[in-house]
Amino acid sequence: MKNLWLFDRRRLQILRELSRCPAGGCDLKRKLKLYGPLLSYHLAKLRREGYVLEEKNGRNKIYRLHPAKKEFVRSVLLVVSK
Repeated sequence: MKNLWLFDRRRLQILRELSRCPAGGCDLKRKLKLYGPLLSYHLAKLRREGYVLEEKNGRNKIYRLHPAKKEFVRSVLLVVSK
């Protein structure tokens, strides 16, 4: 299965937060209690694979789910939460 990498606990936490609303890196770090470089690593993987979009807002970065992947992500989160 080519999407097994997606089922990492931390990546799922990030996707769950972003499925609710876009968020900045500092907000994600605080909410998920993740160390900065670890959060950056997982966000980079999610961006490379096309699940997360990054927008710059001055010095801050805002992350959100890619619109084309929203339904897939929601279905994955629904299955995982059971």
